Amino acid sequence: GSVQQANIFLRKELSDEFTGWVNFEILNNFSTDQKWGGIKLEEAWVNYQASDEFNIKAGLLVPRFNRMNEIKNRMPLIPYITRPLIFEPTLKNIIFPGKFLPERAFLQIYGKFNLQNVVLDYAAYVGNSEPSYANTDPTKVEETGSDTVNFKMYGGRIGLTYGPISVGISSTFDKANYQKIPVGAPLREDVNRLRYGFDLSFNYSNFFIDGEYIGVSLSPDNTKENINKSFFYGTLGYNFTEEIYGYASYSRLEDQESQYFK
Repeated sequence: GSVQQANIFLRKELSDEFTGWVNFEILNNFSTDQKWGGIKLEEAWVNYQASDEFNIKAGLLVPRFNRMNEIKNRMPLIPYITRPLIFEPTLKNIIFPGKFLPERAFLQIYGKFNLQNVVLDYAAYVGNSEPSYANTDPTKVEETGSDTVNFKMYGGRIGLTYGPISVGISSTFDKANYQKIPVGAPLREDVNRLRYGFDLSFNYSNFFIDGEYIGVSLSPDNTKENINKSFFYGTLGYNFTEEIYGYASYSRLEDQESQYFK
């Protein structure tokens, strides 16, 4: 047998306005003895809720990008046994989800407004550069794991819900680390990166539809090769009863850098 993934969630209501949250993630039968899998602190944050319209989340957090990113590890909220490709942590050494998704932030402001029959929700956040910029050399002055560059990641999402239909648009801006990774010839540069996304969900009667599109636009100076990326998934499902449902899902990924998806 194999435990593909286990998440341990710890939640504490600190007061009427403050909530604490910690998420430990364990992958692939983690064992130090057998050198299997991995374990990490995925989230550790405090949330301040002034009202439905204004919330502040601070700490180590997964930011809101499209619909799936923020909730991908909270299985009661999503109907998938196998998640769409870039959201599956056990494939991260093949697909590298950070190329497509903002994996972490340290501050997020978000909320929602009820406008008659429409609900408008928003999120804006800032985070450190991608994890590959963190110090991994214990002989250097910086603590291992600390960010070694002064540029950050900025992003956000705006969504609308009208009856059974929810739609949203998302984007982030940061830099991709191509200092040591060759693409044809080594780039040796920090490449400006724009991620943009669109998400849709629809629930009517017993049917449900979920889908997302993610595009990644990269602007290198030292190569003319196309290193842009895109990802799409769509799911159609039906609830037969409260306990039984069925679904079909399709994913498509394009990445000219990957030997698997080129």
